[in-house]
Amino acid sequence: MLAFDEKIPSSFLPDLSSRNHPHAWLSVTHVCRHWRETALAFPALWSIVDSDSALAALAFLDRSAASGLSVFLRDAAYGSRYSPSLERARFMQSVAHHSPRFVEMHIQPQFRYGSKILHALQHPAPQLRALSIILSLTKDEPQELPTLFSGITPKL
Repeated sequence: MLAFDEKIPSSFLPDLSSRNHPHAWLSVTHVCRHWRETALAFPALWSIVDSDSALAALAFLDRSAASGLSVFLRDAAYGSRYSPSLERARFMQSVAHHSPRFVEMHIQPQFRYGSKILHALQHPAPQLRALSIILSLTKDEPQELPTLFSGITPKL
């Protein structure tokens, strides 16, 4: 119940800047060994990947096995302060590698490297059904979206 309550969006375009503690349900894995093993045995529990914590996001990608993914790409938020977590190219490559499993993706970086994030999304996303992109671009940056997911998003 804790894990899947997060999937209900408050609006069509979620405000990722106010999305606090995206994995609060993880506390159940600290109750006892049985609960931890049970949680680890269900890949769908790990299918919400939030870049607020890059290390946790990579662990969720692994633990989600073949489950469809809801991916939230945003910078790490600490109260009202933000830390650039999406500027790491390796992290973005790791996330992009799983694009065939993307069902939902929301991108809202707080810094001005958002267009670089989009260029990492080159692998097809045949399961993608929802996509939101909110970027702050300077007037010197291209105002058009690049081709995402090699143009292969038949369910979008």
